[in-house]
Amino acid sequence: MKLPVPYRVDRTIVEAESSRLKGGVLADARKAAEEGNPWNAMHVLASGGVSALVDENGGTEEDRGQIKTFLLESPYVNVEYLSLMAMATIGADDPVDMICRCPSCKKKWNELSPRLSELEVKYSETPDEGGRMIPVVPEVTIELEYPVEIVVKNRETREEKTLLSVSSLTFEYPRLRTVIAAQKRVGLTDTTRLQYFAWAQSILQVDGEAVEDKWKLQWWDKLFERMDSADIRKISHALTEFGLENKIEMTCSACGKVFNQVVPTQDFFESGLLESR
Repeated sequence: MKLPVPYRVDRTIVEAESSRLKGGVLADARKAAEEGNPWNAMHVLASGGVSALVDENGGTEEDRGQIKTFLLESPYVNVEYLSLMAMATIGADDPVDMICRCPSCKKKWNELSPRLSELEVKYSETPDEGGRMIPVVPEVTIELEYPVEIVVKNRETREEKTLLSVSSLTFEYPRLRTVIAAQKRVGLTDTTRLQYFAWAQSILQVDGEAVEDKWKLQWWDKLFERMDSADIRKISHALTEFGLENKIEMTCSACGKVFNQVVPTQDFFESGLLESR
């Protein structure tokens, strides 16, 4: 199956060949989930559900250890997709309950979600001259509508010094190892700062200049906490453009409002792991 987001390790990985999950994989994934490590659980499931990774030239990587290593370097949206597809192969594809709430009239109701196999997948690819779709490793550049600047003033001389100035940011898609590092750094309770840390570690350039890991660790919280919410939304949208689409269009029966409803994909994991006991 095609990966939503092609990515580079020592070669560019574009596809994965699937295999059925074994009992030991499910037990390890359930243990990781129960210990509060959801991304580790996804890594276990994705690794167990992949028999080979395929590069852009058709070469394959079939070594189990290498597959695990390569998936740590994968954008996490790929790992989420692969782990969900692995769960679907063992029957964890039944619809789950969604709590729907109309953003207009505020009516609430329960409805069954689509099956995993019915959700749309958006791929990072572009057509060549013949119209054939070619996988593309994405790099996302965001021009900030409201540039971030941190200035300090010397109390004695009253001179101002600029500590941080950012007008544009170029990102790679956040990798699984980056999200796991963010979880270790800030925990799971503060999901917003977890996201900020993962974004910061995925920055490739600031204002067109490459930045080092030291810079990212120094400025990650200051940068995003001072950033305007409009620019935060731009980054969030750009870094979730590809992957399994977890929103579906709904129509409120009370007022007719058409809106996007989030499908609780995490519930497929929970129900699938519980049923595998």
